[in-house]
Amino acid sequence: MDKKEFLEKLKLELIKLGEKDYKPFLSNYDELIEDYLEEGLSYQEIFEKIGTPLEVATRLVSVENSKEEFHYSKQSKGMKMGILLLLILGSPLWASLLAAAILLILSLYIIIWCIPFILGAFSFVGLVAGLACLLLSPFCFQDGLHIFLLQFGFGMVGIGIGVLISFVTLKVSSIFLEKTKQVTEILVKPLKRKGVIIYEK
Repeated sequence: MDKKEFLEKLKLELIKLGEKDYKPFLSNYDELIEDYLEEGLSYQEIFEKIGTPLEVATRLVSVENSKEEFHYSKQSKGMKMGILLLLILGSPLWASLLAAAILLILSLYIIIWCIPFILGAFSFVGLVAGLACLLLSPFCFQDGLHIFLLQFGFGMVGIGIGVLISFVTLKVSSIFLEKTKQVTEILVKPLKRKGVIIYEK
């Protein structure tokens, strides 16, 4: 049984058990199976971990109906107040750690995108300098034909280099954009996985 067959059976089992809003569950388990495949697990090992479609559907519907079966035991009111108090008292620490993590990720993005930015700057300078040389070359006639040709040649070379670097910048930017998306997906994936109910055997 592969992922497609598992999800199709899970959908049918959820419908049989009366669960109409089954799409979020299918999406979560689709992503979960993909994660396990990336870790090198076979389909057999994955389904041994998460169970059969019927077992998964039964667990999901049971949790949705009762709102009592979770990975962690239900917290008492006093425990919740204690946790809230700890969060408030520890806010200077975890807030600073969170800010440091965000700034670290932001600095990583800035460092990565410095390369396309620098290439773009060189491209802009080359185009502007080349265009300026071309526009000013007629004024060099008074200094001689060789000066005019030299100025004109510099202008053509500058524009050529600018255009060449522009193509390189676009190519590098597209690669960096793809890598940035991949890194962002990796960072966001743990948040997306919230609500996936997994009972490993």
